[in-house]
Amino acid sequence: MPTPNFASQAASPNAPQAAAPPAQSLSSHRASLLSCCVWLLAIGLACTAAPAQQPSVGQSGTYSDRVDAGFRGELRVGSNEIYEIDEIHTFGLSGTSSAELRVGINQIYRIGHWTGVRWTEVSSGNDGDLSSISGPTVAAIETLDPDGVRVRFEQPAPTDASGPAPWSYAVPGSSTAPLRLLDSSGEPIWNGRFAGRPIEPSTPWVVVIGEPLGIERIGQNELLGREATVAVSTIETAADLPDRLAGWEGVDLLVINPPGMPVLQTLDPGQIAALTDWVRQGGRLLVSLGSDGAEMLSTSPWIAELIGVQPGGALIRLDPAALETYVASSVPLPTLDGYPLPLEGGRTLIPGGRTTTRQPARLAMERIVGLGRVGVTAFGLHTAELAAWPDRLTLITRMHPGLLDADTDRRREVRIRSTVGYEDFAGQIHTALDRFDSHRRLPFSIVSLILLGLIAIVGPLDYLLVRRWVGKPLFGWISFPVAIVSVSCLVIFLNGSWGGVDAGPRIGRIEIVDIGATSDRPTARVIGLTHLSSRPATRIDFPGGVTETWAAFAEVGPNGTAASDSNETGMSPTLTRTHGYPGAAFGGITIAGENLTLPPYRVALAAGGEDDSSLAGGPLGFPLPPIGSKSWLTRWTFQPKLGPVEGLAQRRGSELLAGSLTNPLPVDLLDAVLVYGNWSYLLPTRFRSGQRIESVDSLRQKNFRWHLTKREIADNASRLAAWDVEMHDDWQRLTEILMFESSVGGRDYTGLSNRALGSLDMSHALAHGHAILYGRVAEKILEDGFVQERPTVSAARVLLPVGPAVIPPLPTASGSAASGSAAASPP
Repeated sequence: MPTPNFASQAASPNAPQAAAPPAQSLSSHRASLLSCCVWLLAIGLACTAAPAQQPSVGQSGTYSDRVDAGFRGELRVGSNEIYEIDEIHTFGLSGTSSAELRVGINQIYRIGHWTGVRWTEVSSGNDGDLSSISGPTVAAIETLDPDGVRVRFEQPAPTDASGPAPWSYAVPGSSTAPLRLLDSSGEPIWNGRFAGRPIEPSTPWVVVIGEPLGIERIGQNELLGREATVAVSTIETAADLPDRLAGWEGVDLLVINPPGMPVLQTLDPGQIAALTDWVRQGGRLLVSLGSDGAEMLSTSPWIAELIGVQPGGALIRLDPAALETYVASSVPLPTLDGYPLPLEGGRTLIPGGRTTTRQPARLAMERIVGLGRVGVTAFGLHTAELAAWPDRLTLITRMHPGLLDADTDRRREVRIRSTVGYEDFAGQIHTALDRFDSHRRLPFSIVSLILLGLIAIVGPLDYLLVRRWVGKPLFGWISFPVAIVSVSCLVIFLNGSWGGVDAGPRIGRIEIVDIGATSDRPTARVIGLTHLSSRPATRIDFPGGVTETWAAFAEVGPNGTAASDSNETGMSPTLTRTHGYPGAAFGGITIAGENLTLPPYRVALAAGGEDDSSLAGGPLGFPLPPIGSKSWLTRWTFQPKLGPVEGLAQRRGSELLAGSLTNPLPVDLLDAVLVYGNWSYLLPTRFRSGQRIESVDSLRQKNFRWHLTKREIADNASRLAAWDVEMHDDWQRLTEILMFESSVGGRDYTGLSNRALGSLDMSHALAHGHAILYGRVAEKILEDGFVQERPTVSAARVLLPVGPAVIPPLPTASGSAASGSAAASPP
């Protein structure tokens, strides 16, 4: 049977039906009815005479009737035969072979984010020589973007044709987005919808390798019929995990514990690289050790590298009193087996830990790795003792405040909800960037006056001119169209002159570069939010690029040498996807079905490198309606070539900083600020590249939260600048609050949640004893070639290491006698 267009499956139920055929004569109806009866009789005789057969696959093998949960769709076998299958996800090939469609991570994916799709056909070769069957390679994915426009994601060619089926990647635009898999010749492999569970930004997403620890029950209440508020993907096989960094987009937390060792041991290098790169680029990881931790670290050394724990340590006996105090539990715990954690470095999550021999020991710690957060517990959260403890979920939730709390987003409603359609901070930024004054139309007040004038002209004109003066009412058939055409021409002329001269497509953009310089392996990422608008209807290519200055800043070889010396580069190209979708987070009305007025476009994807886990690519030929706009999110990851980052140290006996500061970036920073703990140091208006400040004591200090909220003291009282959820003009202030939303007070200050762009908030790094240098960048980071509606706001943040306070040695007796005075202590 022919494959139906996937757009027809998403059509609105209220769409107009096709016109009925013309009426036929009675004899024609009788002839048609007689021919139908003859055909039905012939088909019935053929089915009775011939034995029932299943559709063949290649030369041998049949599809079984085994069907698992999924969605209605179609499957192509061979090159021409297409069979319709209901509720398909996993189906068998003659009992010994199977084909699977995996979407997201264990069938969970986030709307509007990169989602992995994997189509596999596996055969064992014991029944009918099915080992010769190989599944078709997915060369492209067709779906609908958030605006309902059809888009084709062209996949990179697989590097190893003999290996397992690679993952393909696309961006579902809605919870009911269609899904169509195509092979290299453009023939459909699968035609249906995204199977699984779609989630929105308000739902935390946790991926678990091992025991889920009861996280899947957070917020669940069977008595009230309330479902869990956290989406949990429990990984049972390594095939559930994507092989690219893009496949991890949207995941909030990864949990690993020893019961997941069978999965960890079967991960391929591409999956490990994607996982570790996700953590270094801002992901969040929790590792639970316990008595089986030594074996897990020995079999998976990459975990030991991430958590900063040396494998091969001897087990210790932990006193659980600190755990009971941490969660205020009234249920005692038995003595726990634990794996020793380093006493220095990182941040202690549970204070007061000690062994049964009363020696100090860390129960849990968290450290910054690149731009991500890695937590580890010395005890095993999966053990029977902790599983029977009623406060285990409370412990896990307290270790991740603001993430797993079931009522975090219900504590306060969005203020002034009636005036704005969004409830997330990303919606306010989305609205601010989507304002193009150069492409504005006539104000509604002028249009209203024109309509009133038209009514005033048509009424008296028809009555006085046609009936009184001419005396021929039929003349109104000429006067009325002339008046309408004249007023329309006037409106078109005014609209063209009001909008100004068309200068082609225009963009509005906010871009942030984050650099983690606290380790020997610096990591950097660039996130760009771009809105593109055009006055006339057009089609535009937007693959994305990087300016020469920042491209040279990323040129680093494998050992930190310059790319010009090693002829290698640490730079990976940009990856662009649509940003935002109709819903509560961004506001807007959900679009049902395909937008048939706009032509389709494509996104050409390429591999970031042979051994790289990244993807690259951007939209090509996407359409823009007249005075329409579209939003994009561009991501670029690279290894930077930094200048000196040492020099800062904690002042002895104080929460302030001491030492020197150097701008390690290749560009100047404008209105730069150095932040440490609760204090901010206001730097010169232009902090030049490579400039060195010998002593940060000479800088003006201010409370960091007061600096963000613009709190000032007046009339013996402090006043802060209240946040306006309708403020859309000050892009620089929007960007600054986005970068430190938690430090400013979060929802208590802005009145909006921050889930969609919460990964850009780096306030947590201040609690780990690191300093953050941030400011505006005068030169753009991402290159596009379009006219700017407003100057692009480019911001840079550098996570800097801070050394411990140094206690000077006491002077010796001979030294005191020789010098006559004691050595002065540094500040």
